[in-house]
Amino acid sequence: MRENTQAEDVNVIEARDLVVSYGDRRALQGVSVSAGQGEVLGLLGPNGAGKSTFVRACLGLLRPAAGTIRVLGLDPVAHGETVRRQIGFVLEKTGLSEALDCRANLRFQGEVYRVEPGRLRARIEELLERFGLADRARDPVASLSKGLKQRLALARALLHEPRLILLDEPTSGLDPAAAREVRGLIASVVTDNATTVLLTTHNMVEAERLCDTVVILRQGRVVRRLDARELAGVAGVRVRCRPISAARAEAIAQLTGAAEVRRTEKVTEFVFDPTVEPEEARRGVADAGGHVLEVVRGAGGLEEAYLSATGRSNP
Repeated sequence: MRENTQAEDVNVIEARDLVVSYGDRRALQGVSVSAGQGEVLGLLGPNGAGKSTFVRACLGLLRPAAGTIRVLGLDPVAHGETVRRQIGFVLEKTGLSEALDCRANLRFQGEVYRVEPGRLRARIEELLERFGLADRARDPVASLSKGLKQRLALARALLHEPRLILLDEPTSGLDPAAAREVRGLIASVVTDNATTVLLTTHNMVEAERLCDTVVILRQGRVVRRLDARELAGVAGVRVRCRPISAARAEAIAQLTGAAEVRRTEKVTEFVFDPTVEPEEARRGVADAGGHVLEVVRGAGGLEEAYLSATGRSNP
C-alpha cells in the first residue's frame, strides 16, 4: 500500500457518473471513481459486476453512453492512441508469444511502443534482473511456469515506463508463493516509480495489502467504497470466542485493549488494531476468561464487507 505519495492536480483516473452499455444492457450504471498518481485503486465485485468493463473503458475500447471518463486528463476514446501509449496492462490473457524467449517478448513490446533502441536494451536487462528472469532470458515462454509468465507479463507492461498500469486478476491461478511474489513486485512498482495501478481482483488479501482505495461493484453500481483508513480497520486482528454476556465482553475488552466488541448468538468477537500481533491478542482474551475459538487476521474483515455489500452470505 502507498505511503505519503503526493497526487498530481489531475487524477490519473477520473470517472464521473459513468454509464457503459452493451446494447440494451447497462454494464456500468453511474460509476464515479478516481485515482491519483502513485495510488492503487482496487475494483472488487462478483463476475458480471462491471470490473472488466471499467478496465476496457479506461483503455478507450468502449464508448460511454453517459457520464465521463478521463485517463491522464484525456478522453480515452477521443485520444485513444495517446492514452494507451502511457498505459501498461496485464489482462487475463497475457498475450505473451509462447514461441519467443523472454528477452524477445520484451524487445517486441519495446518496438511496438517505439522505445529508443539504446534505452530499450538497457530497460530489458534492468527488468529481467528486477523480476528474477535474467537466468531464463533465452528460454521460450512456453517453458515457463505460470508464475514466471505472470512476472514477464508485468515486466512487459512496465517496459515503456507507463504512468498507469491496469491489472486484471494478476494472481489468478497462481499458487500462494507465486501470488505473494507477484504482489511484492506490484507493490515495489508503486513505491519505486509512483506508478498508478488499477487492480481488479477477487482476492481479499491482495486488495487489503496493495490498495489505497477499494471500490466494490455490484450489477454495474458502486455499492461500497473503502479508503486506506477503513481498509486498515477491516484488516484488524479478530479473536472469536464462545458467546458471553455484554457485561463480561466489555470487561474483557477493557482488560485487553480491544477496539471493538461484536456479539451474535453464536460468537463474541474482539477486534484489535492491525498492529497487534495475533498471538498477543489471543493470549490476552484467553487470560481474561474468554474461550477462544479462532483468531482471524487480514482478509476476513474485507471479506465480510464485500459479502455484505454484494448481498452474499458467508458459506
